Amino acid sequence: MAGGVQPRGYSLVRPLSPGPVFATWLVTREADGMACVLKRPARGGQEARDQLSREAEILHALRATQSAPKLVERGKDDRGVFAVMRHVTWPQLGSPELATRLRDPSWLVAITRGLVVALTWMHEATDPRGALDVVHGDITPTNAYVADDASEALFADFGLARFRDGAPPADGAFRGTLLYAAPELARGEVDIDARADLFALAASILHAATGVAPRAAASAAALLAEARRAK
Repeated sequence: MAGGVQPRGYSLVRPLSPGPVFATWLVTREADGMACVLKRPARGGQEARDQLSREAEILHALRATQSAPKLVERGKDDRGVFAVMRHVTWPQLGSPELATRLRDPSWLVAITRGLVVALTWMHEATDPRGALDVVHGDITPTNAYVADDASEALFADFGLARFRDGAPPADGAFRGTLLYAAPELARGEVDIDARADLFALAASILHAATGVAPRAAASAAALLAEARRAK
C-alpha cells in the first residue's frame, strides 16, 4: 500500500503500523514539511470508519487544549476516509527511556503530574455548546506521551473515546486493552465517566514504573473475567 496511500498534498515517509483495525504512516505536509501521521482503516467496515470519524471530531474539538495531537486534516478520497495528525515525537509512557526515569521518585512525580494535568484538560474541555464530556476509554502506556522534561503530556488514539456527540457501539462487546481497562468498561456498562480513564492511567503508570503488568491472567477470556471482577 506504499504507493499513493497518502492524500494529495503529503509525501510518504514510511509505514508506522499495519493495523489490525487501523493502519498508520509517517508523512510530511508538502506545503511546509511538517511531520504528520496519516491514519486509515486497515480493513473495510462501517465501525472502523465511524471510529476514525469520531476520533477526528474529538481531536478537532480538543484543539484548544494540550491533551491530544493536533488534527491537521480529515477527509475522504478514492481509498476511503482518512485523518492526518501532527506527529508526536515525545517518548511513550511505556518506552525504555521513561521506564528508566520512572525509577527516580522525582521523575515519577513529575511524569505523573504531567499526565494527570493533560487528562484533566481533556475531561474539562468545553466549547460554546458546553462540556465536551470526553472519556478516552483506552489509555495505555503506548498511547500516553510525555515531553522530555515532563512539563507536558498528551494522549493519542481516540478511536474508542466517548464524548458528548458520540460513543462506541453499545452492543456488549468489549473494545479496548484489558490489561488497563476499568472494571466498568470490562463489564460493558454504558455510563462511563472520567473515573475509567483515571483507573487506566494509574494502571499504565504502575506497569511502566514497575515492569509488572497490572493483571496476569493467561488467556483473553480469563483476563476479561479478572478485569470484570476488579473493584
